[in-house]
Amino acid sequence: MMGNFSFGDYFKAEAIPWAWEFVTEVLNLERDRLWVTVHVSDDEAEEIWTSSVGLQQNVYSD
Repeated sequence: MMGNFSFGDYFKAEAIPWAWEFVTEVLNLERDRLWVTVHVSDDEAEEIWTSSVGLQQNVYSD
């Protein structure tokens, strides 16, 4: 599980794509081996993952 912490003023719209870029481009982890989870009530994060990062939505449980 990856967590994000900063003293600055970062929001989901910036932090999520930055985290994905770091994990996939800097650490060179294979995209198809990564899983992203979003809390069921966090519609904003889900929208960022699907529209900004481009991951498709797969729901396995609520």
